[in-house]
Amino acid sequence: MATKYRNTNIFIRILLVILSVVFFAGAYFNAVELFNYSKAYSLDEVINNDNYIVNENTPISESNHLEAFIGSDVHSADILLLAKDTEYCKRELEASREKNVNSIINDYDETNGERGEPYTNSFDISIGGVSVWFSLETPNEKAQIVYGDSIETVKAKVNLRYTEYIENGEYIKSLNNAAEEQGRIHGDFYYYVKNNKAKTYVTNFSNESELNNVLNHEYAFVFKDGKIQTSDKFKGLFSESEVNKDIFKNDEYYVYIDEADSNTDSIISYIHFAEKERSVNPKQLLISFFIMLALAGISALLYLILCGTKDENGKVKRIFIDYIPSDLHLLISGGLFAGLVLLWAWVSEKSLVPHAFVFSRIYGIASLLIVSLMYCLIIEFISSFIRVCKSEKPIYKNFLFYPLVFKPIRFVFKTLKEALSFKPENFKKPLTNALVIYAIINSVFFWAIVLSVFHGLTGLAGITGILVILFNIGVAVYAVWYIIQLDKIITAAHYRQIPQVDYNKLPQSLKCLASSVSYTKQELENAVAQAVRDEHMRTELITNVSHDLKTPLTSIITYVDLLKSCDIQDENAREYISVLDEKGSRLKKLIDDLVEASKITSGVINLNPVNLSLTELGAQAVYERQQEFAENGLDLVFSDNGANIGAFADGNKTYRILENLLSNARKYSAVGSRVYCSVYETQNYSIFEIKNISAEPLNISAQELKERFVRGDESRNKEGNGLGLSIADNLCKAQGGHLNLTIDGDLFKAQVMLPKPKS
Repeated sequence: MATKYRNTNIFIRILLVILSVVFFAGAYFNAVELFNYSKAYSLDEVINNDNYIVNENTPISESNHLEAFIGSDVHSADILLLAKDTEYCKRELEASREKNVNSIINDYDETNGERGEPYTNSFDISIGGVSVWFSLETPNEKAQIVYGDSIETVKAKVNLRYTEYIENGEYIKSLNNAAEEQGRIHGDFYYYVKNNKAKTYVTNFSNESELNNVLNHEYAFVFKDGKIQTSDKFKGLFSESEVNKDIFKNDEYYVYIDEADSNTDSIISYIHFAEKERSVNPKQLLISFFIMLALAGISALLYLILCGTKDENGKVKRIFIDYIPSDLHLLISGGLFAGLVLLWAWVSEKSLVPHAFVFSRIYGIASLLIVSLMYCLIIEFISSFIRVCKSEKPIYKNFLFYPLVFKPIRFVFKTLKEALSFKPENFKKPLTNALVIYAIINSVFFWAIVLSVFHGLTGLAGITGILVILFNIGVAVYAVWYIIQLDKIITAAHYRQIPQVDYNKLPQSLKCLASSVSYTKQELENAVAQAVRDEHMRTELITNVSHDLKTPLTSIITYVDLLKSCDIQDENAREYISVLDEKGSRLKKLIDDLVEASKITSGVINLNPVNLSLTELGAQAVYERQQEFAENGLDLVFSDNGANIGAFADGNKTYRILENLLSNARKYSAVGSRVYCSVYETQNYSIFEIKNISAEPLNISAQELKERFVRGDESRNKEGNGLGLSIADNLCKAQGGHLNLTIDGDLFKAQVMLPKPKS
């Protein structure tokens, strides 16, 4: 089944190619007919016809082409007749002797050739208005001019040669040659031209009796006594004004066209051709041309669509010609096409009857075959290219330049790329290679310029100079671009941002740096996000566990209170109850602090800020704990400088801050030392400050002290739980202030900075 389908496909493609070529040949044939028609109907200019169109109502004799053909033949006959009047020719030559001799002498240059070498130029001279050749080449040594002759010698020799030219009758041969070159007589042009004054005539009549029967021919005219008579079909051939312009140089002309002449080089063939073309319908030719051209195009398009069909393995089947490299294939096809174009031009020229635009049958067929071959060449190349494109092989690999040019260039660039490629911890090597290559290229350019100037090749030196300038500008532009990209990456790293650069266009060195900055930024964001999640989880855990512990702890404290009220005589039991009471209270305080810290951290806190007296609030907190400090061997000193300092804050929360700071000072101050408290204000804040001397060395930073469960002493042998300063710090922040801690040796200072009262 597959074989049958493949054979059918091949048959269809062959049929489409044949149809396309046939239709194209038909279109070309119609184009040729239209060309012939246009030549018959647009013969440069038509006498007495403003539209310049020969139509069926206009005699063919009114064509300027017909008049030109006959005028050319008449002119040739005039020249032949002129050659017979030797006396007239001699008189004309003698009359123009001085002019011609002086012209030759003026052209002579004694230094233009090797001394003693003959001077044999030819010159154009006129006889009776006809241009003929006069050659200085002569076997007469006396008349032969040589380079180095003086002007007087040249003049004498030219006059001698001029006399020789006249006496030998060389002008007659020149006139006969002029008759062939300046005009020519068609094979069916019969004439009798007479000069009555010279009593000479020329004719190709078989006998003079034909003179009386000239006008009996279908195409004929007689010019005699200054008047012209024509046959019916030649009426209008020469207008009255043209006769008066002396188109006829001699006295009598008897001319007729032989209607029976079958020679293709004839005037009658033109007349018959023009009359034949009158019967052509140009609209039909034009419609037929476009139809044929459209059918040829459709057939070719269908054939090209079917090109490159796949076989049973799913691969495009290629023929032997498809394995030729595409560029070589194009070169071969293009060469053949160019050769066919030249052959077509030659055949087309031969296929046109001179001056009559008539295609000969043999040359016309040859021209048609050549054009068809040109069309087949185009179809063949396009179809081959389509099959190559559809095949599994990449199209660029089917070009000859790929292995010869592309691969070596790619190898060179790959080698340079490896030499300049960047690897971490290996930036020095590619940088060194780049500088060496840069120096080598500039050196090559420099020596190319020097050698070009030395050998006088200024154009090459200029081009090389432009190239070296462009190369250095390119390097400078790249360096500036590199620095700009580097600056963007450094700026992004400074502001902890992702670099806004095109990673695909960056060199490897900058790509590594940009990727590292982006990676660091991303890792930092991930770490912060993870820390926030961990903090929330820890806060939630503390809150939940604290609530779960509160219920059994309340029962324990209650039962401890009940045990304390019982009459227990055992001293050890009472001591145990006292320890339970103390530890239960501490545990309850810890849980309360945990819950409060969790609320503050999670933002679940209600604030009622008002304008309050920070001085009075601080004094109250200090005076309430004077006794506690005294019992612990501490002297608590408060100073307000007599000023009433206010703040915009929540009274309860601010009092809790002061309580925590005072409690912290009581627990960790050295026994026998003083604790100083004061209230004052700065430009922006109202401040409560407390200073004390630590009993233990402060082996921790001020920032770490603000974190939860952190204490200055790591022995954990005192009653603190490490939450006081953290709670105080968070409460300050919640009210728009902050807590500043300063450690100077054993001196610990805490500043509660709160917003000033609002007016």
